[in-house]
Amino acid sequence: MNDFYPNIIEEGEPTPKNRFPIVAQLGILGVFMVLIFGSWLVHTSKTLVPLPAPEPDLVTDTNKYPITPQKIEEVSLRAKGAYVWDVKGQRALYSKNADQALPLASITKLMTTLLTYELVSEDNKVSVPLSAILQEGSSGL
Repeated sequence: MNDFYPNIIEEGEPTPKNRFPIVAQLGILGVFMVLIFGSWLVHTSKTLVPLPAPEPDLVTDTNKYPITPQKIEEVSLRAKGAYVWDVKGQRALYSKNADQALPLASITKLMTTLLTYELVSEDNKVSVPLSAILQEGSSGL
């Protein structure tokens, strides 16, 4: 036996024999797997019932009855102002203090994020100065 590396087996030494060989372990495992999944397969094959064919849709033309957005009335909001615009109909569905000039809320943050995503590559590091964080409003930082 080597004194410097005590776990190394030198050439003349006998190798220890496995008491339970790996092939036998895998064989027993395979038998158990076949029994478990085989019983599951037999159990599920008895309970399968064919489903009836789906019926065709009764409404084929959705443009016959177009959905007209209605004007929203009497909504309780905590916000100082709100504006809901129908893009397709090109009209306001709801407005609260529509004539009052208010600062944009999260839309500014969304637009800043969108422009940053489009103009700056993902591996660039950006530092936000303290003066920008201390600006009036909620920076979220």
